[in-house]
Amino acid sequence: MRRREFIVGSGTAATAALAGCLGDDVDHRAAFRDDVESRGVTLDALALDSGVVSVEYDSDSVGDDLGAVAVAFADRVGEGWTVEKLDSIAYADRTLTWYADAAWASAYVSGDIDASEYGRRINETLAPAVVVGDD
Repeated sequence: MRRREFIVGSGTAATAALAGCLGDDVDHRAAFRDDVESRGVTLDALALDSGVVSVEYDSDSVGDDLGAVAVAFADRVGEGWTVEKLDSIAYADRTLTWYADAAWASAYVSGDIDASEYGRRINETLAPAVVVGDD
């Protein structure tokens, strides 16, 4: 009977250890895409290069969509996504760019800054995109 208890206990410990390992290997890109899309924004492109997340999306409501993407980014940073920043291109009535620094997102998630300050910092980066045409 003691042997059976030990085997059952060992299996439980192994399962818990394996779950812990799997939990550390979160696919933040997929979770970010899912979170953004659950907030009503469909990403046309999502890339990660040298710590910079780049997204492109069509927008009918620039402010609402920007907020949805920015909060999803902050949520991922809060869950341990170690990136430096989010670069965004929003295709609306005109093409706009904006970015969110991961340090701002982390400060927002931790409560060091509130939503209006996080939004203000991002809004200061909002600019018309420079379109380079084929000549």
